[in-house]
Amino acid sequence: MEVTVTKCEEQDCDCDLHYYYDAYTVFVGEHRILTISTANYITTTRWIKEVQKTYRHKHGPLIVGVCVDRQSLNFTSNGLEDSPYDLLQLCIGSHCLIYRFSDPYCYRIPKSLQEFFDDRRVIAVGMDMVSVAKKLERNHEIKVANPMDLNSMAVKGLRRDDLDLLHYGLNRLARVVLGKHVYVFRPCRYKVEWFQKYDGGNYNWYNPHLSHEKVKFATSEPYLCYLIGSKLLDMMNCSSSASSSSSKKKTKKKNSKKKK
Repeated sequence: MEVTVTKCEEQDCDCDLHYYYDAYTVFVGEHRILTISTANYITTTRWIKEVQKTYRHKHGPLIVGVCVDRQSLNFTSNGLEDSPYDLLQLCIGSHCLIYRFSDPYCYRIPKSLQEFFDDRRVIAVGMDMVSVAKKLERNHEIKVANPMDLNSMAVKGLRRDDLDLLHYGLNRLARVVLGKHVYVFRPCRYKVEWFQKYDGGNYNWYNPHLSHEKVKFATSEPYLCYLIGSKLLDMMNCSSSASSSSSKKKTKKKNSKKKK
C-alpha cells in the first residue's frame, strides 16, 4: 500500500498557537489518517479527550495500535542498553498521535496519557506489547492495564499450526491476517532520517519537526497494529463464542441422556 504524507498548514489545521504541534494528513492506501506530532502536555491531553469523545459511543473495548521507537540503539558488553523510548505512536481508526518523550527531569508525562492506558477498557495492541508495556511503566511511568501481543493473538485467532506466527514481523503478520494486498514498504530504521534539516543542512534531536519520512512510518505502523489487532480480537471472540455454544450443546445432550 502506498503511504503519502502532507503537512497541514496553520490555517488548515486550526492550530492553537499556545500549544505546539504539527498536524499531517496521511493516506495509507485509500484510508485517511489525521496525525498529530507533539511533545506538549496539553496538546496530548486534548488529543486523548477528542479520541475518547469520538469513539465512546461504540460498544465494547477501545482498541489502540501502539508502537514505540528510539532514535539510536546503544549496545554494551551485556547486550542492548535498556534506554528509554523516544517516541510513542498511537493509532485509533483515523486518528494517530506521535508523542515525543521529553527529558523526564524537565517535563512530566501527561496524566491523561497515564489514565488512558490504565483503563481496563482500553486494549493496547502491538508487537511484543507485553514487554513494551513493562518498559513504559519502568521508564516512563505509564502503566498499560490491558496489553495484547499481536503474535500471540494471531496464534489464538487464526489457529494455523502450519505457520510460525509467534516469529512473524509486522508486515508479514499483516499479509496473513488482513490479506496479501496489505504491504507497506519499510526501509531499515537506520536509513530513515527522523528530523527535518535546519538551514545549515544538519539534523538535531531538538528540532521539533519530524521528517515526512518518519511521520509516514510512525503513522502506518501503529495503524497496521490497530487493523490487525481489531480483526484478531473479533476472531478470538467468535472462536470463544463458538466454543461456549458447543460446550452448552454437549451439556444439554448429556443431561437429556441422563433423564432418559
